[in-house]
Amino acid sequence: MEPVFIERFLLVVCAAAFFGLVINNTMSFNPLQRIGLGTALVGVSLFLGATVYKATQPATIAPIEQPKTSGDAATSGPNSPAVSGSGNDINYDQSAHPEKKPPKKE
Repeated sequence: MEPVFIERFLLVVCAAAFFGLVINNTMSFNPLQRIGLGTALVGVSLFLGATVYKATQPATIAPIEQPKTSGDAATSGPNSPAVSGSGNDINYDQSAHPEKKPPKKE
């Protein structure tokens, strides 16, 4: 919705409904109904006002920073997590574990 439509029409309708239904009590609501309706109308008006405010503010875009390059990976020991070179082809040359067979049910 356009901010002008919200600001010039819907907020005026909310104000008129609040005055006519809550203040003047033209429909003979009891106090609990008037409080509930008044709270709902104020909530809708606040929502519409925030929508208008958000729509009229210019969008701020954070500057895009280039990712920083890290240094060479250097760790020591077998199965090192830092792998560099050789197209990251990892081969730890570990022997396969023997398969465990599930216990037989009798």
